[in-house]
Amino acid sequence: MPAAIIALAFSMFTIGTTEFVVVGILPDISGSFHVPIATAGLLVTSYAIGIAVAGPVLVAVTGRFERKRLLLFWMGIFILANLATAFAPSFGILVIARVLASFSHASFVATAVALALGLVDENRRGKAVAVLFGGLTVALVVGVPLGALLGDHWGWRSPFVAISALGFLALVLNWALLRPVQPGPSVGLGRQLRLAVRPRLLVALLVAALGFAANLLAYTYISPLLIRVTDVAPSAVSAVLIVFGAAAAAGTFAAGPIGDRFPSSSPAGGLFGLAAALILVGAVAHSLAGTLVALVLWGAVGFGMATFLQLLVVAAAPDIPQIAASLTVSAFNVGIAAGSFGGGRVVNWFGVGATPYFGAVVAVAGGVVAALIAYRIRRDGPAQMHPGQEPAPDEVDTTT
Repeated sequence: MPAAIIALAFSMFTIGTTEFVVVGILPDISGSFHVPIATAGLLVTSYAIGIAVAGPVLVAVTGRFERKRLLLFWMGIFILANLATAFAPSFGILVIARVLASFSHASFVATAVALALGLVDENRRGKAVAVLFGGLTVALVVGVPLGALLGDHWGWRSPFVAISALGFLALVLNWALLRPVQPGPSVGLGRQLRLAVRPRLLVALLVAALGFAANLLAYTYISPLLIRVTDVAPSAVSAVLIVFGAAAAAGTFAAGPIGDRFPSSSPAGGLFGLAAALILVGAVAHSLAGTLVALVLWGAVGFGMATFLQLLVVAAAPDIPQIAASLTVSAFNVGIAAGSFGGGRVVNWFGVGATPYFGAVVAVAGGVVAALIAYRIRRDGPAQMHPGQEPAPDEVDTTT
Protein backbone atom coordinates (compact mmCIF):
# COMPACT_ATOMS: atom_id res chain seq x y z
CA MET A 1 0.00 0.00 0.00
CA PRO A 2 1.46 3.43 -0.95
CA ALA A 3 2.84 5.54 1.90
CA ALA A 4 0.39 8.28 0.91
CA ILE A 5 -2.54 6.00 1.77
CA ILE A 6 -1.01 5.31 5.19
CA ALA A 7 -0.67 9.07 5.73
CA LEU A 8 -4.35 9.51 4.88
CA ALA A 9 -5.30 6.68 7.24
CA PHE A 10 -3.34 8.39 10.03
CA SER A 11 -5.26 11.57 9.25
CA MET A 12 -8.54 9.65 9.47
CA PHE A 13 -7.49 8.31 12.87
CA THR A 14 -6.83 11.86 14.07
CA ILE A 15 -10.13 13.16 12.74
CA GLY A 16 -12.12 10.17 14.02
CA THR A 17 -10.67 10.66 17.51
CA THR A 18 -11.91 14.24 17.75
CA GLU A 19 -15.53 13.30 16.98
CA PHE A 20 -16.02 10.92 19.90
CA VAL A 21 -13.24 11.87 22.34
CA VAL A 22 -15.73 13.99 24.29
CA VAL A 23 -17.60 10.81 25.25
CA GLY A 24 -14.77 9.84 27.60
CA ILE A 25 -14.38 13.31 29.14
CA LEU A 26 -18.00 14.48 29.23
CA PRO A 27 -18.24 14.61 33.06
CA ASP A 28 -15.08 16.76 33.22
CA ILE A 29 -16.40 19.22 30.63
CA SER A 30 -19.72 19.37 32.45
CA GLY A 31 -17.98 20.20 35.71
CA SER A 32 -15.58 22.70 34.14
CA PHE A 33 -18.32 24.89 32.67
CA HIS A 34 -20.93 24.11 35.36
CA VAL A 35 -23.47 22.82 32.84
CA PRO A 36 -25.66 19.70 33.16
CA ILE A 37 -24.28 16.50 31.66
CA ALA A 38 -27.11 16.56 29.10
CA THR A 39 -26.06 20.04 27.98
CA ALA A 40 -22.46 18.89 27.63
CA GLY A 41 -23.78 16.13 25.38
CA LEU A 42 -24.63 18.84 22.84
CA LEU A 43 -20.94 18.76 21.90
CA VAL A 44 -21.64 15.42 20.19
CA THR A 45 -24.95 16.60 18.77
CA SER A 46 -23.59 19.80 17.22
CA TYR A 47 -20.60 17.98 15.70
CA ALA A 48 -22.83 15.42 14.03
CA ILE A 49 -25.20 18.08 12.71
CA GLY A 50 -22.24 19.90 11.18
CA ILE A 51 -21.17 16.76 9.32
CA ALA A 52 -24.68 15.82 8.21
CA VAL A 53 -25.83 19.25 7.04
CA ALA A 54 -22.76 21.26 6.03
CA GLY A 55 -20.66 18.36 4.78
CA PRO A 56 -22.56 17.61 1.54
CA VAL A 57 -22.88 21.34 0.77
CA LEU A 58 -19.17 22.06 1.27
CA VAL A 59 -18.19 19.00 -0.75
CA ALA A 60 -20.43 20.07 -3.64
CA VAL A 61 -19.08 23.64 -3.55
CA THR A 62 -15.41 22.59 -3.44
CA GLY A 63 -15.72 19.59 -5.75
CA ARG A 64 -13.74 21.20 -8.59
CA PHE A 65 -10.62 22.11 -6.59
CA GLU A 66 -7.35 20.18 -6.81
CA ARG A 67 -7.54 17.46 -4.17
CA LYS A 68 -4.19 17.77 -2.38
CA ARG A 69 -4.49 21.50 -1.79
CA LEU A 70 -8.07 21.08 -0.66
CA LEU A 71 -7.11 18.34 1.77
CA LEU A 72 -4.27 20.41 3.26
CA PHE A 73 -6.65 23.36 3.63
CA TRP A 74 -9.21 21.31 5.56
CA MET A 75 -6.54 19.79 7.79
CA GLY A 76 -5.37 23.32 8.63
CA ILE A 77 -8.93 24.28 9.59
CA PHE A 78 -9.15 21.10 11.66
CA ILE A 79 -6.01 22.00 13.63
CA LEU A 80 -7.22 25.54 14.33
CA ALA A 81 -10.66 24.30 15.38
CA ASN A 82 -9.19 21.84 17.88
CA LEU A 83 -6.88 24.50 19.32
CA ALA A 84 -9.92 26.74 19.71
CA THR A 85 -11.67 23.84 21.46
CA ALA A 86 -8.74 23.32 23.81
CA PHE A 87 -8.64 26.97 24.87
CA ALA A 88 -12.36 27.79 24.74
CA PRO A 89 -13.18 30.25 27.55
CA SER A 90 -16.91 29.43 27.60
CA PHE A 91 -19.21 26.59 26.71
CA GLY A 92 -20.70 28.58 23.82
CA ILE A 93 -17.26 29.10 22.24
CA LEU A 94 -16.58 25.40 22.78
CA VAL A 95 -19.69 24.44 20.80
CA ILE A 96 -18.77 26.83 17.97
CA ALA A 97 -15.25 25.38 17.79
CA ARG A 98 -16.70 21.86 17.64
CA VAL A 99 -18.99 22.82 14.75
CA LEU A 100 -16.04 24.31 12.85
CA ALA A 101 -14.12 21.07 13.42
CA SER A 102 -17.08 19.09 12.08
CA PHE A 103 -17.04 21.09 8.83
CA SER A 104 -13.40 20.16 8.28
CA HIS A 105 -14.12 16.54 9.29
CA ALA A 106 -16.80 16.00 6.64
CA SER A 107 -14.89 17.72 3.88
CA PHE A 108 -11.55 16.10 4.72
CA VAL A 109 -12.96 12.57 4.72
CA ALA A 110 -14.66 13.05 1.37
CA THR A 111 -11.52 14.59 -0.14
CA ALA A 112 -9.32 11.83 1.30
CA VAL A 113 -11.47 9.12 -0.29
CA ALA A 114 -11.26 10.87 -3.67
CA LEU A 115 -7.48 11.20 -3.29
CA ALA A 116 -7.07 7.55 -2.32
CA LEU A 117 -9.04 6.41 -5.37
CA GLY A 118 -6.78 8.50 -7.58
CA LEU A 119 -3.58 7.13 -6.04
CA VAL A 120 -4.08 3.41 -6.68
CA ASP A 121 -5.03 1.14 -9.56
CA GLU A 122 -8.70 0.34 -9.99
CA ASN A 123 -8.28 -3.22 -8.70
CA ARG A 124 -6.82 -1.91 -5.41
CA ARG A 125 -9.38 0.78 -4.68
CA GLY A 126 -11.42 -1.34 -2.29
CA LYS A 127 -8.36 -2.14 -0.19
CA ALA A 128 -7.28 1.50 -0.18
CA VAL A 129 -10.64 2.68 1.11
CA ALA A 130 -10.65 -0.11 3.71
CA VAL A 131 -7.26 1.07 5.00
CA LEU A 132 -8.54 4.64 5.17
CA PHE A 133 -11.62 3.78 7.20
CA GLY A 134 -9.51 1.47 9.35
CA GLY A 135 -8.13 4.71 10.75
CA LEU A 136 -11.60 5.60 12.03
CA THR A 137 -11.93 2.18 13.66
CA VAL A 138 -8.55 2.58 15.39
CA ALA A 139 -9.77 5.98 16.62
CA LEU A 140 -12.60 4.28 18.46
CA VAL A 141 -10.37 1.53 19.86
CA VAL A 142 -7.36 3.66 20.80
CA GLY A 143 -8.10 7.36 20.39
CA VAL A 144 -11.17 7.65 22.62
CA PRO A 145 -9.72 5.70 25.58
CA LEU A 146 -6.40 7.57 25.32
CA GLY A 147 -8.31 10.84 25.26
CA ALA A 148 -10.10 9.80 28.45
CA LEU A 149 -6.75 8.87 30.01
CA LEU A 150 -5.21 12.23 29.10
CA GLY A 151 -8.27 14.03 30.42
CA ASP A 152 -8.09 12.17 33.70
CA HIS A 153 -4.44 13.12 34.27
CA TRP A 154 -4.12 16.60 32.71
CA GLY A 155 -7.66 17.90 32.33
CA TRP A 156 -10.23 17.70 29.55
CA ARG A 157 -8.44 20.29 27.40
CA SER A 158 -5.32 18.16 26.99
CA PRO A 159 -6.81 15.66 24.50
CA PHE A 160 -7.60 18.49 22.08
CA VAL A 161 -4.06 19.86 22.35
CA ALA A 162 -2.79 16.36 21.56
CA ILE A 163 -5.21 16.03 18.64
CA SER A 164 -3.98 19.38 17.27
CA ALA A 165 -0.39 18.11 17.45
CA LEU A 166 -1.38 14.91 15.64
CA GLY A 167 -3.21 17.02 13.08
CA PHE A 168 -0.05 19.03 12.41
CA LEU A 169 1.93 15.80 11.95
CA ALA A 170 -0.75 14.57 9.54
CA LEU A 171 -0.56 17.87 7.63
CA VAL A 172 3.22 17.48 7.19
CA LEU A 173 2.89 13.84 6.10
CA ASN A 174 0.18 14.65 3.59
CA TRP A 175 2.18 17.58 2.19
CA ALA A 176 5.28 15.40 1.81
CA LEU A 177 3.73 12.17 0.52
CA LEU A 178 0.70 13.09 -1.55
CA ARG A 179 0.90 14.04 -5.18
CA PRO A 180 -1.57 16.47 -6.74
CA VAL A 181 -4.78 14.84 -7.96
CA GLN A 182 -7.13 16.73 -10.23
CA PRO A 183 -10.88 16.38 -9.50
CA GLY A 184 -12.93 13.97 -11.55
CA PRO A 185 -16.48 14.45 -12.85
CA SER A 186 -18.67 15.78 -10.08
CA VAL A 187 -22.38 15.68 -9.28
CA GLY A 188 -23.83 18.86 -7.82
CA LEU A 189 -25.95 18.92 -4.72
CA GLY A 190 -29.18 19.52 -6.63
CA ARG A 191 -28.62 16.54 -8.92
CA GLN A 192 -27.72 14.36 -5.97
CA LEU A 193 -31.07 15.17 -4.41
CA ARG A 194 -32.96 14.45 -7.64
CA LEU A 195 -31.22 11.09 -7.96
CA ALA A 196 -31.90 10.21 -4.33
CA VAL A 197 -35.62 10.95 -4.18
CA ARG A 198 -37.03 7.42 -4.26
CA PRO A 199 -39.14 5.90 -1.47
CA ARG A 200 -37.10 2.75 -0.83
CA LEU A 201 -33.82 4.67 -0.54
CA LEU A 202 -35.32 7.28 1.76
CA VAL A 203 -36.73 4.58 4.05
CA ALA A 204 -33.36 2.78 4.09
CA LEU A 205 -31.68 6.07 5.07
CA LEU A 206 -34.23 6.40 7.87
CA VAL A 207 -33.21 2.96 9.14
CA ALA A 208 -29.53 3.98 9.04
CA ALA A 209 -30.34 7.09 11.07
CA LEU A 210 -32.36 5.07 13.59
CA GLY A 211 -29.52 2.58 14.01
CA PHE A 212 -27.00 5.27 14.91
CA ALA A 213 -29.53 7.17 17.02
CA ALA A 214 -30.04 4.02 19.10
CA ASN A 215 -26.28 3.59 19.52
CA LEU A 216 -25.47 7.19 20.39
CA LEU A 217 -28.45 7.70 22.66
CA ALA A 218 -26.62 5.44 25.11
CA TYR A 219 -22.96 5.72 23.98
CA THR A 220 -22.79 9.50 24.40
CA TYR A 221 -23.47 9.04 28.12
CA ILE A 222 -21.45 5.87 28.70
CA SER A 223 -18.94 7.63 30.98
CA PRO A 224 -21.51 9.03 33.43
CA LEU A 225 -23.31 5.68 33.31
CA LEU A 226 -20.13 3.86 34.34
CA ILE A 227 -19.29 6.39 37.06
CA ARG A 228 -22.75 6.97 38.53
CA VAL A 229 -24.46 3.59 38.09
CA THR A 230 -21.71 0.95 37.79
CA ASP A 231 -19.54 2.82 40.32
CA VAL A 232 -16.42 2.71 38.14
CA ALA A 233 -13.69 5.08 39.33
CA PRO A 234 -13.17 7.98 36.90
CA SER A 235 -9.54 6.93 36.46
CA ALA A 236 -10.70 3.46 35.29
CA VAL A 237 -13.19 4.65 32.67
CA SER A 238 -10.51 4.70 29.95
CA ALA A 239 -9.75 1.02 30.58
CA VAL A 240 -13.42 0.11 30.20
CA LEU A 241 -13.59 2.14 26.98
CA ILE A 242 -10.62 0.16 25.63
CA VAL A 243 -12.60 -3.06 26.18
CA PHE A 244 -15.61 -1.53 24.45
CA GLY A 245 -13.50 -0.25 21.55
CA ALA A 246 -11.79 -3.60 21.03
CA ALA A 247 -15.19 -5.30 20.84
CA ALA A 248 -16.37 -2.66 18.36
CA ALA A 249 -13.32 -3.27 16.17
CA ALA A 250 -13.89 -7.04 16.23
CA GLY A 251 -17.53 -6.55 15.33
CA THR A 252 -16.61 -4.23 12.46
CA PHE A 253 -14.20 -6.75 10.93
CA ALA A 254 -16.66 -9.65 11.39
CA ALA A 255 -19.56 -7.72 9.89
CA GLY A 256 -18.21 -7.84 6.32
CA PRO A 257 -18.41 -11.63 5.83
CA ILE A 258 -21.73 -11.78 7.72
CA GLY A 259 -23.20 -9.05 5.55
CA ASP A 260 -22.00 -10.81 2.39
CA ARG A 261 -23.58 -14.08 3.50
CA PHE A 262 -26.85 -12.63 4.80
CA PRO A 263 -27.34 -9.38 2.87
CA SER A 264 -31.11 -9.20 3.34
CA SER A 265 -31.47 -10.23 6.97
CA SER A 266 -28.30 -8.81 8.54
CA PRO A 267 -29.55 -5.18 8.95
CA ALA A 268 -32.68 -6.20 10.85
CA GLY A 269 -30.77 -8.87 12.76
CA GLY A 270 -28.09 -6.36 13.72
CA LEU A 271 -30.65 -3.85 14.99
CA PHE A 272 -32.55 -6.43 17.02
CA GLY A 273 -29.22 -7.67 18.38
CA LEU A 274 -28.32 -4.10 19.34
CA ALA A 275 -31.64 -3.77 21.17
CA ALA A 276 -30.95 -6.95 23.13
CA ALA A 277 -27.42 -5.82 24.01
CA LEU A 278 -28.64 -2.42 25.23
CA ILE A 279 -31.34 -3.99 27.37
CA LEU A 280 -28.67 -6.21 28.90
CA VAL A 281 -26.46 -3.17 29.59
CA GLY A 282 -29.30 -1.48 31.44
CA ALA A 283 -30.23 -4.62 33.38
CA VAL A 284 -26.72 -5.39 34.68
CA ALA A 285 -25.41 -1.82 35.00
CA HIS A 286 -25.01 -2.15 38.78
CA SER A 287 -22.58 -5.06 38.35
CA LEU A 288 -19.08 -4.38 37.01
CA ALA A 289 -18.57 -7.92 35.70
CA GLY A 290 -22.01 -7.99 34.08
CA THR A 291 -21.47 -4.54 32.59
CA LEU A 292 -18.18 -5.57 31.00
CA VAL A 293 -19.83 -8.58 29.34
CA ALA A 294 -22.74 -6.47 28.16
CA LEU A 295 -20.41 -3.77 26.81
CA VAL A 296 -18.51 -6.35 24.76
CA LEU A 297 -21.77 -7.50 23.17
CA TRP A 298 -22.92 -3.93 22.62
CA GLY A 299 -19.63 -2.86 21.05
CA ALA A 300 -19.46 -5.84 18.70
CA VAL A 301 -23.08 -5.66 17.54
CA GLY A 302 -23.62 -1.91 17.71
CA PHE A 303 -20.65 -0.87 15.60
CA GLY A 304 -20.53 -3.92 13.35
CA MET A 305 -24.08 -2.97 12.42
CA ALA A 306 -22.81 0.05 10.47
CA THR A 307 -21.67 -2.27 7.67
CA PHE A 308 -25.10 -3.89 7.52
CA LEU A 309 -26.83 -0.51 7.31
CA GLN A 310 -24.51 0.59 4.49
CA LEU A 311 -25.40 -2.59 2.57
CA LEU A 312 -29.10 -1.96 3.14
CA VAL A 313 -28.89 1.53 1.65
CA VAL A 314 -26.86 0.41 -1.37
CA ALA A 315 -29.33 -2.45 -1.98
CA ALA A 316 -32.13 0.11 -2.00
CA ALA A 317 -30.38 2.12 -4.76
CA PRO A 318 -28.04 -0.23 -6.65
CA ASP A 319 -27.77 2.06 -9.67
CA ILE A 320 -26.22 4.95 -7.67
CA PRO A 321 -23.98 3.20 -5.11
CA GLN A 322 -21.58 6.09 -4.57
CA ILE A 323 -24.33 8.66 -3.97
CA ALA A 324 -26.12 6.16 -1.74
CA ALA A 325 -22.93 5.65 0.26
CA SER A 326 -22.39 9.39 0.75
CA LEU A 327 -26.02 9.83 1.83
CA THR A 328 -25.52 7.04 4.34
CA VAL A 329 -22.77 9.05 6.04
CA SER A 330 -25.18 11.98 6.37
CA ALA A 331 -27.88 9.65 7.69
CA PHE A 332 -25.46 8.21 10.25
CA ASN A 333 -24.69 11.68 11.53
CA VAL A 334 -28.34 12.69 11.62
CA GLY A 335 -28.77 9.64 13.85
CA ILE A 336 -25.77 10.62 15.97
CA ALA A 337 -27.20 14.11 16.44
CA ALA A 338 -30.71 12.87 17.24
CA GLY A 339 -29.44 10.12 19.54
CA SER A 340 -27.08 12.30 21.55
CA PHE A 341 -29.73 15.03 21.87
CA GLY A 342 -32.45 12.55 22.79
CA GLY A 343 -30.12 10.88 25.26
CA GLY A 344 -29.66 14.22 26.98
CA ARG A 345 -33.41 14.54 27.43
CA VAL A 346 -33.56 11.00 28.82
CA VAL A 347 -30.81 11.84 31.31
CA ASN A 348 -32.73 14.93 32.44
CA TRP A 349 -36.07 13.18 32.78
CA PHE A 350 -35.24 9.62 33.83
CA GLY A 351 -31.56 9.51 34.77
CA VAL A 352 -28.50 8.19 32.94
CA GLY A 353 -29.38 4.57 33.80
CA ALA A 354 -32.38 4.76 31.47
CA THR A 355 -30.42 5.61 28.31
CA PRO A 356 -29.75 1.96 27.26
CA TYR A 357 -33.46 1.11 27.46
CA PHE A 358 -34.53 4.06 25.33
CA GLY A 359 -31.77 3.22 22.86
CA ALA A 360 -33.19 -0.30 22.65
CA VAL A 361 -36.63 1.05 21.77
CA VAL A 362 -35.16 3.05 18.89
CA ALA A 363 -33.19 -0.01 17.71
CA VAL A 364 -36.35 -2.15 17.67
CA ALA A 365 -38.15 0.49 15.59
CA GLY A 366 -35.28 0.49 13.10
CA GLY A 367 -35.21 -3.32 13.04
CA VAL A 368 -38.90 -3.53 12.17
CA VAL A 369 -38.51 -1.13 9.26
CA ALA A 370 -35.33 -2.92 8.09
CA ALA A 371 -37.18 -6.24 8.11
CA LEU A 372 -39.95 -4.74 5.96
CA ILE A 373 -37.40 -3.38 3.49
CA ALA A 374 -35.67 -6.77 3.29
CA TYR A 375 -39.01 -8.41 2.60
CA ARG A 376 -39.76 -5.95 -0.21
CA ILE A 377 -36.30 -6.44 -1.73
CA ARG A 378 -36.69 -10.24 -1.68
CA ARG A 379 -40.19 -9.98 -3.12
CA ASP A 380 -39.66 -7.30 -5.77
CA GLY A 381 -35.96 -7.72 -6.57
CA PRO A 382 -33.45 -4.87 -6.94
CA ALA A 383 -34.78 -1.34 -6.84
CA GLN A 384 -35.70 0.11 -10.22
CA MET A 385 -35.78 3.70 -11.40
CA HIS A 386 -39.17 5.29 -11.31
CA PRO A 387 -40.68 6.59 -14.59
CA GLY A 388 -39.27 9.99 -15.37
CA GLN A 389 -36.49 9.68 -12.84
CA GLU A 390 -33.13 11.11 -13.89
CA PRO A 391 -30.66 8.36 -14.79
CA ALA A 392 -27.52 7.99 -12.74
CA PRO A 393 -24.32 9.38 -14.25
CA ASP A 394 -21.77 7.00 -15.70
CA GLU A 395 -19.12 8.34 -13.35
CA VAL A 396 -19.87 9.80 -9.97
CA ASP A 397 -17.40 11.75 -7.89
CA THR A 398 -17.09 9.88 -4.62
CA THR A 399 -16.70 13.11 -2.74
CA THR A 400 -20.42 13.85 -3.09
